[in-house]
Amino acid sequence: MGSLKPWQLVLVIVAALVLAVSLWMVFSSDRVFQPNQVVLVDVSTGDRFISKTSGNRMTILPAWHPETGERSLYPIIKNDEGEWVVSEMLRGKLVEFGGDHSAVVDFDGFVVRLSKSSPKTLK
Repeated sequence: MGSLKPWQLVLVIVAALVLAVSLWMVFSSDRVFQPNQVVLVDVSTGDRFISKTSGNRMTILPAWHPETGERSLYPIIKNDEGEWVVSEMLRGKLVEFGGDHSAVVDFDGFVVRLSKSSPKTLK
């Protein structure tokens, strides 16, 4: 280890520069927004549920309904027209799991009719 050849010295310097640039890019970039809750709807009744995702909590989707035990809780978002729709990432699962989908009024856009009840919090 007494003598470094010139190409080895260049390689060590390049590796150190790559490491420094990588660390700078990771720690100086904008933070990714992490929501602390997910709004879910029971596709059979239109009842809304709030699932907290702050800390180390996560929600497995579609979620199980706390009373019926069925996987009928799907995430919803508002579209550009102001309608509540099933999130695009789980629209295929909605058809795959089957069951009662009475609250889904339009399967072309997956528009959901919400019930008048206020949202319940999942535990």
